[in-house]
Amino acid sequence: MNHEALGSSRSRDVTTHNGDHGLTITQRNTLDSPLLRLPGEIRNKIYDYALIGETVSVRYFHLKDLLQVKRWYDYIDVFGLFAQPSDVRSCWHEDIVPHERKGLGALALLFTCSQIRNEFLVPFYSRAVFDFSDFEFRSGWRCIRSHIGHSNCRLIQSIKLDGRWADWLGFMHHDYPVLTDEDYLSSMRQIEIPKSSLIWWDSEEGHEVIRKALRQWSGKPDLVVKFVT
Repeated sequence: MNHEALGSSRSRDVTTHNGDHGLTITQRNTLDSPLLRLPGEIRNKIYDYALIGETVSVRYFHLKDLLQVKRWYDYIDVFGLFAQPSDVRSCWHEDIVPHERKGLGALALLFTCSQIRNEFLVPFYSRAVFDFSDFEFRSGWRCIRSHIGHSNCRLIQSIKLDGRWADWLGFMHHDYPVLTDEDYLSSMRQIEIPKSSLIWWDSEEGHEVIRKALRQWSGKPDLVVKFVT
């Protein structure tokens, strides 16, 4: 028997063993777990209910080593709204804030068995609000996209943005960049903006300017833009 055939045989043995083991665990979970004993339709309703009002905060970290790859001014907001001169030495890299399992609430379902995690992922990305207000949206989106994953980003329906970025977009009129499918927010339906973070457009007229700008930017004329307290 040559090495290639031997390797294939071993792979089949390992796959069969691991598959049987995983199947045994799944069957046991189905019998032992109160949640998994419920019909799938009811579990999905529970997932949706658990995610009502759930917000996932996405944060940035200053990493000096990235300066070896990109020039510092590639990371600085042109209006100086997000990065002060003292921050020139650093740049932005986005990551989801690590959570302790205690106090996770609905997010604890991501840390249970693989079956519940797999079932929960789609409603998690499509129902939770992803708070991107802590980073500069124009230059940092690629980092978020690569970390969360393209397919998961396509599921996100609600996001929260910093009002300072919305202010900038309002001033750009028709000269701002347009969001495309390449940016992987094809399912986005709603954007929340904290009123307290607005600088120039915190008025009824200003809100309408930002709504119009965000709808044109996203290419979604029915996009819901909420200004929250």
